[in-house]
Amino acid sequence: MWYSVSILLKGSLRSGHKLEASWEEDIILCNTTSVKMAKKKAEIVGRGLECEYVTATGEYLRWKYDGILSINQLETDNIEDSNVVFSRYLRDEEILSLKRPFED
Repeated sequence: MWYSVSILLKGSLRSGHKLEASWEEDIILCNTTSVKMAKKKAEIVGRGLECEYVTATGEYLRWKYDGILSINQLETDNIEDSNVVFSRYLRDEEILSLKRPFED
């Protein structure tokens, strides 16, 4: 069975500036036998995405695995072009947040 798994990463700057936390949502596909196995696979992937680096402005940025937001079984095992792999219902305030661009 195929599952889409939404992984959440939290970014934090190590600097003197006060900034909001940055978040990254990655959606991966797992081909496995159960939700439990999809979760285990996704946790391994999420931890593998953790990294640290110096930004273009010279600040130290660290991305840390923060957990899984959702696991959804796909309606088909025949993955093809244009298949929907993730969908969710959103509230008005979530849409406003998603449509607000990051400041340059």
